[in-house]
Amino acid sequence: MVNSRRRVARADDQEITISKPEVIRVYRRSVRRRMIKMVIGAAIGIAAGAILSGTVGTRLSNEGRDIPTEAWIAEGAGIGAGIGALIAGNYETVYRSSSRP
Repeated sequence: MVNSRRRVARADDQEITISKPEVIRVYRRSVRRRMIKMVIGAAIGIAAGAILSGTVGTRLSNEGRDIPTEAWIAEGAGIGAGIGALIAGNYETVYRSSSRP
């Protein structure tokens, strides 16, 4: 319920009524932003995995430890997606008051 003077929000399964002048910012969870950052991180990880496979992987195969290129790329994608999800902002600003305290 929203009217011109008060805002009603839910926090911890309770409704909280706040007068409009007291509202400074309103946030909401952003699943979309996290997914985009995960995809970007995975793409960077795939590129890094391919580079590592061509450099370190070649060196290791000469030493008798042959690690498949697919493993380097899959590990890079997984690590990149994890880092992308961790650094992604979980919340986005929906409303910001023009009069900040």
